[in-house]
Amino acid sequence: YSCVTCTNGSACTSCNSNFYRTLNSTTKQCDCLSTGYFDTFISAVCSACDYTCSSCATTSTYCTSCLSSANRALSASSCICANGYYDVTNLVTCLSCSYRCVTCSVDSTNCTQCSASNYRNTTPTCSCFTGYYDDGANAACGACNYVCETCTNSLVCTTCNLATAYRSFNSITLLCDCIARYYDSGIQICQSCSYSCLTCNNAITCLTCPTSRSLTSNLCICLAKYYDDLVNL
Repeated sequence: YSCVTCTNGSACTSCNSNFYRTLNSTTKQCDCLSTGYFDTFISAVCSACDYTCSSCATTSTYCTSCLSSANRALSASSCICANGYYDVTNLVTCLSCSYRCVTCSVDSTNCTQCSASNYRNTTPTCSCFTGYYDDGANAACGACNYVCETCTNSLVCTTCNLATAYRSFNSITLLCDCIARYYDSGIQICQSCSYSCLTCNNAITCLTCPTSRSLTSNLCICLAKYYDDLVNL
């Protein structure tokens, strides 16, 4: 059924290229083209493989090889898009996902998997973890300045953690300063000043004092007619 001409019932001498067949010099058969077509063993015309397959057998969707240049890889009998790419119906080449996604579907920004090692979570957007920011280009989120709860980059905070880190937003520096009675020790959570200080630069060195005390040698000493109960300002 596959020959145009033959010398006997089983040896073809020519094939019909319009039927997507080519002569196999070894078997003397008119084989279907090795790329993109398969033999139904019924019709003289070879049938087209599914758009995802480079080659196929038995049915159009039973892929036997894939085009790596189309960003596809063989999995069982399917040519699936590689990680970081997604399938568009009838388009041979898989398209690139957004840099935020490990995998995606339907469109580039509809993430179906995020990378925790890139400090991203929550599909479909793969947003950065709290304390990290998206620079608009790299898969890995960048770390905020340690003083920030959230940020737009490493130098600009957008929110501060008042409840547990004791920080408030400074509209001039755009960073999160320690609130009164706390000091910055170089970590996210501000540390307590000595009970007598209003502000300080470490646990025992006062910078300013409440109205009932005066600053003397970096200590807040009670004014005359006041006494120190070793607890209160």
